[in-house]
Amino acid sequence: MAKDYYKILGVDKNADEAQLKKAYRKKSIEWHPDKWQDKSEAERKKAEEQFKLVAEAYDCLKDPDKRARYDQFGDNWEQMSQGGDFGGFSGFEDIMSRMSGGVFDDFFGGGKRRNRSPQPGQSVQTQYEIGINEIFNGLNTTFEFEVNGRCTKCNGSGGDSETCSHCHGTGNLTQTQHTPFGMITQQSTCPYCHGTGKVITKKCAECNGTGIKKIKRKVNLNIKPFVENGHIMKFTGMGYESKDPHGLNGDLLIQIIYNIDTSKYVVKGKTVYEKIKIPYYDAILGTKLNVTLPNNTKETIEIKPLSQEGTQIVLHNKGISGGDYIYIVSLQVPNKNISNNEKELLNQIKQLH
Repeated sequence: MAKDYYKILGVDKNADEAQLKKAYRKKSIEWHPDKWQDKSEAERKKAEEQFKLVAEAYDCLKDPDKRARYDQFGDNWEQMSQGGDFGGFSGFEDIMSRMSGGVFDDFFGGGKRRNRSPQPGQSVQTQYEIGINEIFNGLNTTFEFEVNGRCTKCNGSGGDSETCSHCHGTGNLTQTQHTPFGMITQQSTCPYCHGTGKVITKKCAECNGTGIKKIKRKVNLNIKPFVENGHIMKFTGMGYESKDPHGLNGDLLIQIIYNIDTSKYVVKGKTVYEKIKIPYYDAILGTKLNVTLPNNTKETIEIKPLSQEGTQIVLHNKGISGGDYIYIVSLQVPNKNISNNEKELLNQIKQLH
């Protein structure tokens, strides 16, 4: 059956380099054998085959010359390249550089280098919301979260294991290809043991062969006053643990997000707007009010006579990091029955106007 590289990556024939890279990342993660360890043998085999096809498709389409020949000849593009131009390679150094590194060099820096050191744990990103008081005063609190940790029973191995029969314990598979310059050997990470050189024969009962378990962690959040909305706090080594005892843990990234009562407050940059309700008679006659800012600072503001709905009273340098704090007048009228004396006085005012 003909291989449709575009369909394998899920892109159309006009896809550019950026679209190809994005599709390759997505598909390689989707079919990576690590994600199919707890599935049936048939499902794992299918994932391994798809994983290889995705790599094969990207290796062809990312190269303009290979892609052009594939578009012209389909599955026979490699055979048709054995001509005078040596398959689009400009020289011996070019062919060696393309054949030796492998498709994963684009993203991971080469299969050989990946096997040289243990794979680190993934970083974790989450959010922490703060209100208007925390924005002004800061916050010191304990944050508890859950991450993937290395199973303590099997120490991340997943259980009893034996040497991988596919790579014979090397962690690499060797593939030899015929080229106009002779035989070229290419190494890639073994998809059956994922470069470890071992395959599990008896799963660990504690983690069911995954080598990981959920664990709880705590960190101290020391949020400074006037922290910016979207600010990220980094905690090195507090993310997912590496399955390898010698591997580094991932990092924890906490993004600080403003969560304020938008019916009362609005924050725009360093400026804070607060809606303040004023009785209609104070708005007409004018008055002075004692107010308390979110940082507990006491201030006196003046409501000038005949203030309208939406009138602004500005307190300079009282907002976030030296910005303005602005009160917005909201007229307050009685929401219940008023006395006869009040009605009589209002009627007199009405007659005056």
